Amino acid sequence: MGIGLITDITNKNAKLEVKIAKMRTELDSAKVIAEEAKSTWEKLRKERDYHKTHQNRVNDEKLEINQTIKEIKANHEEFDDRIEEVKKKLLDTTKEKALLKLEKDKLQKKAFALQASIKAGEDKVQREIESQQKRQRASMNPNAV
Repeated sequence: MGIGLITDITNKNAKLEVKIAKMRTELDSAKVIAEEAKSTWEKLRKERDYHKTHQNRVNDEKLEINQTIKEIKANHEEFDDRIEEVKKKLLDTTKEKALLKLEKDKLQKKAFALQASIKAGEDKVQREIESQQKRQRASMNPNAV
């Protein structure tokens, strides 16, 4: 009985060793597949992180650009208000200049008219003076007439 039992145990051990070898091969191939899966997962994670970082950067730039646009719009409105104010001042100044020119022309005409009347008055006074002087000479010298 001892030999048959030993042979059975040896056969069982041999079968178990074959089974162990087969399982080790399966384990090694499973490890290789697991490594490949882990490598693929790492690549996908890195790619996801890259795209997530890129998306965050793009969103930050978008917010910055939107803020800049808001500031530019505010400046634009402020400049529009200033331009309207300057246009109004220009119009007022132009009107005032035109009115001043008209008033100047009117005053110049009036001054010329006054000068002409003064000149006429001076001429009249001068003629009267000359006629009085002639009369005085004539009254002083009765023979001269």
